[in-house]
Amino acid sequence: MKISLKRKLIIGAISISFSSILILMAIVSYIINNQNIQTSRNFLNQSFNVLLDNLSEREQHLLENTRQLASIKGVDSKTSYLSGEKSKVDVVHLVDMYRQLTAELYTVARIAQAWKVGIYDLDGDLLSFVVLSESEAFLGYLQGFPTPVFTVMSLKSGATITDQSWERIEEFPKVEAILPSHLPEQEVIQIKPIGQSLCLLAYVPIMGKMFSKESQQLELHQIGEAIAIQRLDEAFVNRLSNLTNTKVHIFAGDCLTAGDITEYQQLPPEILEQFVELADQTPQDSIIFDDITLQGNSYFQGILPLYADNTCVGAIAVLYSKAIAKAHTRQILKIFGGILFLSILVLVPIVALFSNSISKPIQQIVKEVHDGIAQGDLRKEIAIYREDEIGELADAFRQVTRKLNEIVTQMKSASDTMASGGQVMSVGMEEMSQGSIVQAEAAEEVTSSIGEMVANIKQNADNALQTKKIGMKASEDAQKSGKAVVEVVSKMKEIAGKVALIEDITSQTRMLSLNATIEATRVQEYGKGFAVVAAEVRGLADRSQSVATEITELVTSGVMFAEKASGMLTQLVPDIQKTAELVQEISAASSEQRAGAKQINASIQHLDRIIQQHSSLSEEMASMAEKLASQAEQLQSTIQFFKIDETPLISKEDTSQKKYGIKG
Repeated sequence: MKISLKRKLIIGAISISFSSILILMAIVSYIINNQNIQTSRNFLNQSFNVLLDNLSEREQHLLENTRQLASIKGVDSKTSYLSGEKSKVDVVHLVDMYRQLTAELYTVARIAQAWKVGIYDLDGDLLSFVVLSESEAFLGYLQGFPTPVFTVMSLKSGATITDQSWERIEEFPKVEAILPSHLPEQEVIQIKPIGQSLCLLAYVPIMGKMFSKESQQLELHQIGEAIAIQRLDEAFVNRLSNLTNTKVHIFAGDCLTAGDITEYQQLPPEILEQFVELADQTPQDSIIFDDITLQGNSYFQGILPLYADNTCVGAIAVLYSKAIAKAHTRQILKIFGGILFLSILVLVPIVALFSNSISKPIQQIVKEVHDGIAQGDLRKEIAIYREDEIGELADAFRQVTRKLNEIVTQMKSASDTMASGGQVMSVGMEEMSQGSIVQAEAAEEVTSSIGEMVANIKQNADNALQTKKIGMKASEDAQKSGKAVVEVVSKMKEIAGKVALIEDITSQTRMLSLNATIEATRVQEYGKGFAVVAAEVRGLADRSQSVATEITELVTSGVMFAEKASGMLTQLVPDIQKTAELVQEISAASSEQRAGAKQINASIQHLDRIIQQHSSLSEEMASMAEKLASQAEQLQSTIQFFKIDETPLISKEDTSQKKYGIKG
């Protein structure tokens, strides 16, 4: 779909305006969002100030009520006396004193709205206590230490204390019978998790006069401790939520103990890690801010860690809804939307008027370019003269037309020259190609002859190498044969020695047989058998001597022939070695001839390849020359499309200067 320049200008202006307003709205929204975050943090800081003030008031109120507990009339003397008699059980006057002290604790606990109150002696043993809840109260005391027995009364709301309501039990887990740590000597107020609740604990020493052995007079000493505990419960959370218009949640450790949103059961681990690093900071500096989504609602959150002895024991989280900030942002965006709509209504007619002043001259330029340059007519020029960018565009097109006219004129002249030069080059390249073909054929013949010579030299070298190997093998075999003959001679000599030894043994055997015959003759009849055996032995000795004599002759003859063969082989080995050396020299000379012939063959082949490349290049250049001549003719035909003005360019420039009012 074709879109006119006028429409493009209008659409572009509206798009730019719309985009600018959207970007401005995004920037304003970002700024407002940041301001909302900062405002929310300031609001959370104010809420924490109210919360801390309220918590401080509650601490002071609890501490003041604990002071009243420690200053009940006679509490010092009762504590001192009961501490000394705490091992006894069911002593009437002690029971009355316990119950009287417990009733007084109950009165103070109700006024203080405490959860638990108790009186401990200096050993940390619980003497009397009261535990309050919404519907009932538990009053009690302990006796019989070191194995204490609880005496407890359960008192409904509005009921009165009676002696018949007391009940003795072995355990009462709602209180600590013995404090695990040393009693503080000064007033202390601290926050501590107890069970599933985060509590305020107030410690106030019970002071009384005791006789000092050193000064021999009464002196003021600590004789016990009054302790009051108050839970930070739902009532406390609701009161703070109403005061700050936020949602307050209290955590003991990392677990929720009081708050409206039950989904928020536990603090994230990364928040707990930050608590460790903030232990030395002031409460205002230790607040952690972040965002959280609970039950589908988003909140700005501030979390204040609570410490006791530099250890985080819990936290208070204050949640401020993001819905208020989002409503404020939506209101501002609506205002900007209205501004955008009004801006578009104002911009449309202004842009339409402005686009007409631009699009009409450009349309005229397009028409004249289409009717002139696009049709190949370089004689027409654009007749628009203005002192703005459109005038500069029209003047640029005029300069282009003149430059094209000049270029086409030069191209026409160059194409004529190129056509004639291409024909001459084509003829020269054809002749060069024929000469290259003749050279290539001659080089091929030389290459073939050199190849045959290389093959013959290679065959001679291979034969010489084979002869060399045979000669060396024959030399080695002759040497081995000489060594074998020498060994044969040596062995024959050894055999001759052995045969001589046999002859000696035979002679000795013959002598022994003669001696045996003589001895047999002496014994006459009894030695006949022995004489026969001696005769047989002598016969065997004679035959052995005869055989040994023949072997000796044969060995002697073999030794003579072996020595003669050894001498001949000794003379033959040097001749064979000399022959092998001569063959080796012939093989080396053949190898050198072969290498030289290979090098000559490689050079001739390289020359042949170069000649063939020249021939191929000559053919290609001849073909390119023909194509160049054809392209020159085609270029001449193409240039005929343009209609050029033969008027000199100087006269046209003078005309343009006159139209613009420029003086030369």
